[in-house]
Amino acid sequence: MQQGLDELEFVLTTASAGKAEHPFMVDLSVTRGFDYYTGSVYEVIWDEFPSLGVICGGGRYDDLAGAYINKHIPGVGISIGFTRIFSKLVKEGRVVGKRPVPTEVLVTWLEGDDYRKISEIAHNLRDRGIATEVFHSPVALKKQLQYASRRGIPYVFFAPDGEIKDMQSGEQYKVDINSWSPKSEL
Repeated sequence: MQQGLDELEFVLTTASAGKAEHPFMVDLSVTRGFDYYTGSVYEVIWDEFPSLGVICGGGRYDDLAGAYINKHIPGVGISIGFTRIFSKLVKEGRVVGKRPVPTEVLVTWLEGDDYRKISEIAHNLRDRGIATEVFHSPVALKKQLQYASRRGIPYVFFAPDGEIKDMQSGEQYKVDINSWSPKSEL
């Protein structure tokens, strides 16, 4: 018990010595759901969005790694709920992207298409830094175009035809996919 109190005093002294902009408080009722913690545990709640609950948590876990290599290894760690945080920021309008998704090109996949060729096309685009998706199954083209439209994907590449469709203008044209790039304003 004394060791725990000494550690808590050390943590509080260290935290108080800094010039933290944001307050912290001690809550002795906080426990993390993992039995590997061996000391202080930490939780972060964003005062501005308390409905998110804990957005970051962690603590001290001596010997967690050491259990696998028969050696004493002290450790402290945290995990952060980036998805929850960014989802909230987007919902609140604080983070605004140019498009709802980063994907720039959807490569279609129709029944009878050579999936290996489609994959090669997608890899070629990705290797050149173009965010690319391949539709997940060979379904009707209309459904794939609706998917691209709903997700805000600006270009659809029709693999068998070698044509690209600009989803905003509706224009469709033949391209050399090995050298084509989306418009730079995207």
